Amino acid sequence: MSAEGSRPDKSVPRRRRILDRGPAHELTASVLAQATALDQAMPRILEGLCRSMGWVYAASWTVDRGAAVLRCNSTWHLPSVKVPEFERTTRELTFAHGVGLPGRVWADGKPAWIVDVTADDNFPRARVAQREGLRAAVGFPIRLSDETLGVLEFFSARVRQPDAQLLGLMEAIGSQIGQFIKRMDAALELARLYDAERHARAEAEMAQKRMAFLADATAVLASSLDYESTLALVPRLATPALADVCVLDLVTNTGSIRCAAVAHADPSLDALARTLCAAPEAAADGNHPFAQVLRSGKPHLAVKVSDGELSSVLAYPERIPLLAPLDVRSIMLVPLRTRGRLLGMLTLLTTGATQPFVPSDLALAEELAWRAAVALDNARLYRETEEAVQMRDRFISVVSHDLKNPLSVIEWNARLLRESHPDANNARGLARISRAAVRMTALIHELLDVACLHAGQKVGLELTQLDLVALVRQVVDEFQRDMTHRMIEVHAATPQLRGRWDRSRLERVIANLLSNAVKYSPPGSVIEVQVGLENGIGQALLTVRDFGIGIPKADQPRIFESFRRASNVEASMKGAGIGLASAHQIVTQHGGTIAVESTEGQGSTFTVRLPLDSIRAAPPAEG
Repeated sequence: MSAEGSRPDKSVPRRRRILDRGPAHELTASVLAQATALDQAMPRILEGLCRSMGWVYAASWTVDRGAAVLRCNSTWHLPSVKVPEFERTTRELTFAHGVGLPGRVWADGKPAWIVDVTADDNFPRARVAQREGLRAAVGFPIRLSDETLGVLEFFSARVRQPDAQLLGLMEAIGSQIGQFIKRMDAALELARLYDAERHARAEAEMAQKRMAFLADATAVLASSLDYESTLALVPRLATPALADVCVLDLVTNTGSIRCAAVAHADPSLDALARTLCAAPEAAADGNHPFAQVLRSGKPHLAVKVSDGELSSVLAYPERIPLLAPLDVRSIMLVPLRTRGRLLGMLTLLTTGATQPFVPSDLALAEELAWRAAVALDNARLYRETEEAVQMRDRFISVVSHDLKNPLSVIEWNARLLRESHPDANNARGLARISRAAVRMTALIHELLDVACLHAGQKVGLELTQLDLVALVRQVVDEFQRDMTHRMIEVHAATPQLRGRWDRSRLERVIANLLSNAVKYSPPGSVIEVQVGLENGIGQALLTVRDFGIGIPKADQPRIFESFRRASNVEASMKGAGIGLASAHQIVTQHGGTIAVESTEGQGSTFTVRLPLDSIRAAPPAEG
């Protein structure tokens, strides 16, 4: 029943295989890049490969050359999978050449696939696997050149046919791990040689401290998206770990430079250091190193600087007398660049008896500067996005408010004309004008609700007793009155369904779902609306089903977000992307839920569940 197979698993769609397995190489490379030993990396590799490729249990085996057997050194399984006996057996057993799945992979030096381990005559753990629900398995070697260093095996809870693409991927990952082992072996040998020399040990410790410094700096910079806070963080990170003084200068919109933040390693000298930022903006021109760094984007290191040489390095002549009390001895100028854009400059100084900078310090400063530039740019983009969202919400509120009055006038005059001119032809036209004004007003209310939601404000509900069946029929009648090419069918499981809800907002939910169904359904199609009481739960149940273009699966998790539209209609059909978001907001405030089931090309079904007494079931207001 085993195979090294070439036949793909046709039960798994090709697109899903590609999506699930595409990150496998990157995941393995990322874990190995962060690891210092294979036993540290292996549990994460097993977990990542299981989750990305649909396996439920995995084990790694290493070759015990003295005993000529394979021994298990790591396992992982999904938390929901309970396989204690199989786990214990796997940990206790060893496999010789050719015995069991690990043994045959070791012997052959290539991947092996078992469609069903319970029916395989060379799988000693078959009975245990059968009792605990494990079926298909695949194993692949960890190889370096022609040598097998170990074996990884993965198990599924179902029978799975051989998948040539997956086997090839796993074989490549095995080679990737083998290369990691080779690198680790070389690194260990190098470390052993370095340990023989005191100086080499000191360098290794310093390198480790610098990596830890960068890791800590990355975490700190990622902790905030506030632009001003990030500006203040950068010099603090550099002192005292890298320099005695750090000044952050930014390039302005006019091309000049200004001091944005400064820090000193000695808190008692912080006030003196801050005077460096008192200098006015300076032009980023000239032939001094400061200007050259800004133009070229390449850092500059001045290992030893005397007081008389400061003016030849720094751009601010006003800073020179301020630096005199600091006794500057060494300077690094490091540009802040990201996405091809120059943001500014870090000026790092050593003072007094501190050791001068060396080239390795410059390399570390460049790493810090790159991380700082990315963090600053992200904070800037976040601030601009927040400002844009606030401006949009203010615009929506202002425009909506300004439109409500003329719409009210239109609707009132249409009703007045309809009453004073009861002629049938006039009445129909005026009724359509009135309904259009009412719908436009409802849309404005939706915009206002969305703006309130984004601003973190609660939208109040006016709860009254009402009949959901009657409300659904009323909204459907209004839609059907203006629609000739589609039919809406209402199926009510009960003549009446009463509850405490906000009438106008619930009417808007029904109208939005119907409008969505009508818009994306072909002419001549039927839209089905069902309303009733969900058995055993005491909730009202409303479904709207169409047979239109449907929603792509990838878009469904975010379809209820504000201004979000499905990718198959975004370019071809107009829409604001607020109807479903508004419906979701209203239903949620009533303590209910709204969900969608859709197949692209076949249609969509939206399901709304509402508690009969929304005042008790509604979620508490945030904030």
